Amino acid sequence: MTDSSILQPGINCWRVEQAERAAFLIDGEAYFNAFYQATQQARHTIFILSWDIDTRVRLVRGNGHNEDLPPQLGDFLNALVRKRKGLQIYVLNWDWAMLYAFEREWLPTYKFNWNTHRRLHFHLDDEYPAGASQHQKLVVIDDAIAFVGGFDLTRQRWDQPAHRPDDPLRTTPSGKHYPPFHDVQLLVEGGSATALGRLARERWYRATGQRLPLRKRKDRSSPWPQSVSPDMRDVNVAIARTEHAYRKRQEVREVEQLYLDMIGAAAKYIYIENQYFTSWKIGRALAERLEEANGPEVVLVLPLMSSGWLEQYTMDVLRSRLLHQLQASDRYGRLRVYYPYAESLGKGRIVLHSKVMVVDERWLRVGSSNLSNRSMGLDSE
Repeated sequence: MTDSSILQPGINCWRVEQAERAAFLIDGEAYFNAFYQATQQARHTIFILSWDIDTRVRLVRGNGHNEDLPPQLGDFLNALVRKRKGLQIYVLNWDWAMLYAFEREWLPTYKFNWNTHRRLHFHLDDEYPAGASQHQKLVVIDDAIAFVGGFDLTRQRWDQPAHRPDDPLRTTPSGKHYPPFHDVQLLVEGGSATALGRLARERWYRATGQRLPLRKRKDRSSPWPQSVSPDMRDVNVAIARTEHAYRKRQEVREVEQLYLDMIGAAAKYIYIENQYFTSWKIGRALAERLEEANGPEVVLVLPLMSSGWLEQYTMDVLRSRLLHQLQASDRYGRLRVYYPYAESLGKGRIVLHSKVMVVDERWLRVGSSNLSNRSMGLDSE
């Protein structure tokens, strides 16, 4: 975000910090390459918070990987701590529900902890109420730069912007081809990354009971990846969270409130690109703006359909109801709803996983939060 006029720490965001540089990484090739390059420059700490992780995923496809470092995530991280004296890597992954067992790597604790270096730490995070998940997708390197957005370092995420139907590099670790996949990640540098480092440490403490101090940076060197050109410089970045009420911790709904405040502040247009659209509060807020005689244009980019059968019978049904409500409220013809399409795919489709919102030419947000009731108050975001 570059305009702080609606930002209220403690209400619709946790804090507002400066980003010396910021960049948007479009699709998996850009993000995985940037992660691969940046982590090789790490000196002290790497934090990885994820909903899912797969040690077998290839970070670099085709040519371009360092011959001294393997392209597979697990082997790469292990080799990295062996190579860099003093580097500590902390991987915190959601202790997932059995519902997702067939979609995930089996025994990730075994894969990370067996024959890995003592400075590569892995833990399954189970500090959440029944039915919730840890959905934050965050990487912080030396508290100097941070990646945040919709991407996990797992299978079926890598793709190129062309989303070619026959891309031979778009395969799972077992060699199976999967559909084109679109997502967006934000890279920030400076005080915003340091703040995200504090958030990562708090998550690690809650999950493990181990407090990790924030290191004082003795130099101003940055692990910013050389291949990434910044899209913005010296901008304000608001960090908004969703945290469930659990044990003695109170519920945090900053993500939801910031969505509502951005919708309410829009003058010209609201652009939303999201994997899901089922939040009744967000739907009602958009409907109210559409009913205004001089309200903003509203453009929604959503998947044609969800990926799994369970989501199609739940999330897609709820989305259909919300879209019908928006159509009924669209008195002045300012609503447009689209899905990503490529003629070359024929009957195939692009899996849209991104969580992006743009309001006027003032605010832009990228995060892990879907426009679902879960992301507004149950899952961590």
